[in-house]
Amino acid sequence: TVTSKLKQNKDGSLILIYAVQEQPLIQDIQFVGNKAIADIELMSLIVLRPGDPVDQFSIDQASARVKQAYEKKGYFVTDVLVDNQQINETGILILRIREGPRVRLRKIAFEGNTVFSAKQLKSKIKSNTYVFILRDGAVSREQLDRDAELLRDFYRQRGYLDAQCARRVDVSDDQRDANVV
Repeated sequence: TVTSKLKQNKDGSLILIYAVQEQPLIQDIQFVGNKAIADIELMSLIVLRPGDPVDQFSIDQASARVKQAYEKKGYFVTDVLVDNQQINETGILILRIREGPRVRLRKIAFEGNTVFSAKQLKSKIKSNTYVFILRDGAVSREQLDRDAELLRDFYRQRGYLDAQCARRVDVSDDQRDANVV
């Protein structure tokens, strides 16, 4: 950050003083708690590198990308926390990952559909339920949002212009199974 200060001398002349405070730099980036995805793969997902300035937006974006990568592999309840104290004191960015169990999509249900059957609607979405060996049934927020858009478009193409579609994910207590409504 740069701040300026104006000082007036006794003779009426002015002195302009600029105070420059450099942004701290990231010295190192570390991942802690990751087992399902290797450090090198996680590093390739984020744009931050050692030597970059500490920028909260970029750190939040890196955290979100790591979480999204875990979600794509079926870890729907993954948490990624940034150790802010460590980065402020030492410049080391530590992303603490709690993977949680892999969540399998067990059931897809529909509410509020009176015109089209659940079978018709299910044929329009891409998410699939878990079937041993055949389908992993991974739960992805991104895919579920796209599915909601597909259903909305399906209704609108058939004249239901004010149709709305949202989704709800109900995760079991043991966080291994999920139902989508």
